[in-house]
Amino acid sequence: KLILLDSLLQELQIIILSVMAANLLTSILSRSPRAGIVSSTPMVSMMAPLSTTSVMQMPSCKKWRKPHPVPEKVGINPYAGQALQEWWDWDGKGPYKYRHHHYPSNITCRDVQRRRIFKKFHTERERLNAIIRNDLLPKELQENAWREKHFKLPLDSSELRPNFRCVVTGRARGNWDDFRVSRFIFRAEADYNKVSGVQRAFWMYNTHIDP
Repeated sequence: KLILLDSLLQELQIIILSVMAANLLTSILSRSPRAGIVSSTPMVSMMAPLSTTSVMQMPSCKKWRKPHPVPEKVGINPYAGQALQEWWDWDGKGPYKYRHHHYPSNITCRDVQRRRIFKKFHTERERLNAIIRNDLLPKELQENAWREKHFKLPLDSSELRPNFRCVVTGRARGNWDDFRVSRFIFRAEADYNKVSGVQRAFWMYNTHIDP
């Protein structure tokens, strides 16, 4: 590593000396009193900043990013300074205290909390959505319903917030809907005949072979 660093330093010193020599030569030529010599500017300048033109011309990610559905909420925490609520009394807004639970993971516990809030507020959210989508109602009423939906109801009242998870591992993907477990748990239980009505896909089971 020391040999490689020494060689890199030597190459860097050579490049710096060559640039300084080129700048000195061009400055001498530009100051020459002879009429036949055309003055020129140095090709490389030690004081010139690095070029960022190619970077500036690249498309920014913010250009293609979708705007927030509620611009008034961007950068604002309406629950700052709010006291912690109890887990079972949480109204879906602000922070709540950690609860020692028996679920597979904290994510599963959070999903249970979301389902509880969804069960409590989803009917009111559906009514507001019906008012917003109804074109026969006045615009003022639709705007009031839109504001009440986005500013007064918790986010967990939406039907997209609860997630179907495995009751054993808390896995969010690859779950078996009929048994409410992931594919790994289903395979492990079915291997030991712990799942009723399930048998291995083996061609000898339902095949009759004549002697």
